[in-house]
Amino acid sequence: MLTLFTLPRPFVEPFDRIQHNALASWAALTPATQVILFGGESGTREAAAKYAALHIPEVERNTFGTPLVNHLFLTATTHTRTPYQGFVNADIILDPQLPALVSKVVSWQPRVLIVSRRWDLDLSEALVFSQNNAFPELVQRAHTAGQLYSHHGMDVFIFPTGMFDDMPPFSVGWPGAKYDNWIVYSARRRGIPVVDITDAVTTVHQNHPAGGNARPKKAQEHWISLDLLGGHGCCFDILDATHLVTADGKITRRRKALPEQRRRVFRLAQRLRYRFRHRLLGFSYARANGIARGKNEDQMIHRS
Repeated sequence: MLTLFTLPRPFVEPFDRIQHNALASWAALTPATQVILFGGESGTREAAAKYAALHIPEVERNTFGTPLVNHLFLTATTHTRTPYQGFVNADIILDPQLPALVSKVVSWQPRVLIVSRRWDLDLSEALVFSQNNAFPELVQRAHTAGQLYSHHGMDVFIFPTGMFDDMPPFSVGWPGAKYDNWIVYSARRRGIPVVDITDAVTTVHQNHPAGGNARPKKAQEHWISLDLLGGHGCCFDILDATHLVTADGKITRRRKALPEQRRRVFRLAQRLRYRFRHRLLGFSYARANGIARGKNEDQMIHRS
C-alpha cells in the first residue's frame, strides 16, 4: 500500500555504506513497498537495480543547480501504484513495524499526514536486515548511544498519493529547504490530521558529514524558500501535529502545553505581518537580502 521515494547522494563513502544500510531496511519491510530513487548521481542506477527500485535519473533544478523537491513529488505521483506515498531521506533506516503502523493510522483516518522525528546514531558498519535480531539491536543502540533529534527536524512523511503535488518549488538541502515546514503547514491549513509516530517506531538517522553545500548559494535559497513558504509564521514542525501514536500503539489527540499555545499566537501574528507587507508593500525576503528578481520570482511567492 506504500511507495517510498528519495533523492540519494552519490554512492561514495561514507554515503555508499549509509545509503545501502537505509535502502536495505526499506527492502526488508513487509509487506513489500515500492521504492523510487531519483537522480543520476554515481551508484544510484546500480542501487535501484539491487533493491528492485524504479530509477528516475531526471531531476528538475533551480537556477543554482539545486534539485527541486516539488518535481520529486509530482514525478513520484505519476509513477506510484499505491494509495500512499512516503518521502524519506536516503540516510534513514526504517523500523520494520512501520507498514503495520501506517495501516493502523490510515484505517483510523484515510486522509492523513504521518510524520516522525529521528534518532541520530553513529554507525560505522554495514547492516544485514535479513537477520531477525538486526533491528532490535539497532533500536537498543539508538536509545542508549544515540540522540533524539530536535522537533524542528522531520525525515519521514507519509500521505495519500498526490496530496502534496501543489508544493511550491522548494530546493533540497539545509538551510535552503523549507518543504518540510510547508508540508505540515499545508496539511494543517486543509484540516488534515497530522500524526506524530515518533514514540511508536524508531527512525534511525546515520550521522554523516554535512556534505559541503556552498554557503552563499544555500543562504540565497533560504530566503527564496522562506518567501515560498509565506514567512516565518508558516514554519510548522512536528510540535504542530494534531495527534500522536503512543508507544503502545494508541492514537491520541496531542495536548499542547502553554508555551506551544503562545507560539501558535505569535506565529499567527508573523503570518499576518508578512502577508500585509508582501501584498501592500511588495516585500519579499529575497529582495530584502539582495537577491535579484528572476523570471520565476512570481512562482516563488507563497499564495495563501
